[in-house]
Amino acid sequence: MISTEKNKELIKDIVINKSPTTFGYLKNTWSIRLWATYLTSLLGMNISPKQTWRIVHDLGGMVYKQPKLLLKKEKDYEQKKEKIDDIPCSFKMPGFEDETWLYMRPYITRTYMTKGEQQKVVHPGTKKEKVNAFITLLYPYNGIKFNITGKTRNSVDFINHLRNIKRYVRKRSVNRYILVIDNASFHVSKKTKRYMET
Repeated sequence: MISTEKNKELIKDIVINKSPTTFGYLKNTWSIRLWATYLTSLLGMNISPKQTWRIVHDLGGMVYKQPKLLLKKEKDYEQKKEKIDDIPCSFKMPGFEDETWLYMRPYITRTYMTKGEQQKVVHPGTKKEKVNAFITLLYPYNGIKFNITGKTRNSVDFINHLRNIKRYVRKRSVNRYILVIDNASFHVSKKTKRYMET
C-alpha cells in the first residue's frame, strides 16, 4: 500500500533530498502531479495526484513555497573555453544565426519542503530580467557565439555580432564561413549590406 510508513518515508526523502532532474524530468521542483507520475513508475501501481496529496498532507511538517536561489560559478569555465578555442579549423564553416529573448531570472515554481526550512536552488543569477541575444551556432565543432544587446535589435547590434563571428573564424584560419539568416529588417538593411560588402 502507498500509505505504509515505509512509502511515506520514501516520499519524504525524495521531496527533501532529491530533485526531479535526478530521475530524468525536465523540472527542478516537485509538484503533486509530478510526484504521482514518478511514484506510479517507482511503486508499480497507479497513483493519482489526489492520493499523493493525501500522503503529503499526512506527512505533516511540509509547506509549499518558493525555493531560494543560490549563486554558483563554474570553476573550470575558462579551461573548457581554452580547449574549444584551440581547436584548429581550415575549411569552410557554416553558421546558423537567430535571435532570442533570454529570461535571466529563472522560472522557479513553488515546491514542498520541511516546515521552518528553506529549500535552495543553485543558479548563477542576475539583476536583469530579460535581454536580447544574437546567437550563432558554428558547425562542425558546435562553437556558439552570442552577443547580449539589452532591449534592442537593430543593424548596429547585428553588425557587432558579425564582427564577433569574424574574429572567431579568423582565429581558426577558416577561409570562408557561410551564415544562414532570416529576413529580419536588420539582417537586410542598407547598413548591414554595406558592412558585409567591405
